[in-house]
Amino acid sequence: MKLKEIKRSLAKWDKLIHDKSDHFKKLQNLISDVRYFKFKIKYSDKTKFIHAYPGIDDGKLKLFLIADEYDKKEYQDQLENYLQVSDVVTADQVPSLGDTIQRDEALKRIQNWNKDCKKWIPEQAASPTGFLKCYLIPIDDINQNNDCASLAYFALKNEDNKIGFAADLILKDDDDSSLEGASEFYDTVKLVPPFSPIEEMYLLSITESNALD
Repeated sequence: MKLKEIKRSLAKWDKLIHDKSDHFKKLQNLISDVRYFKFKIKYSDKTKFIHAYPGIDDGKLKLFLIADEYDKKEYQDQLENYLQVSDVVTADQVPSLGDTIQRDEALKRIQNWNKDCKKWIPEQAASPTGFLKCYLIPIDDINQNNDCASLAYFALKNEDNKIGFAADLILKDDDDSSLEGASEFYDTVKLVPPFSPIEEMYLLSITESNALD
């Protein structure tokens, strides 16, 4: 995907999360049924975070993933070499979770998303913080000792705030184990906003400085 197409996709997301019509109904319709995405991208020993940007392409939610060291203006002509575009898996493509998930915090957060995201979406979008523009995935949350891809499940963690939840991602290896049977989960993802990273985020900067063509 070329830079112009990437910019357009990210700009569409930025426009959508600020569209207050019908209580953010368009945003709800786009993401309330998403469950997870799969990724495996290039990174090096210098990588600290994987940047995962939501975007819209052909009317569908996509995740644009790139290692922080390449999310810089100097790589703008080579982005397609480092960027992965991931489709999302929706609710009708995965089995429902059993009652036993309440015993595990990671699975509970995934269930929170499945049950409560429709209520959370407009409340978060209308809040002073606004809706997220990027997930920052710590490289330590990705198993670097095998060739497995990672699965990132959309989740909501309980927060002591007016909304009651904060967005989250739960990561596990794509190793053919069931969600309930997985042995390890990771959830140290940061959100932009409210988190303000100190490193350069080129894709975020061009999204905020450019309107749709």
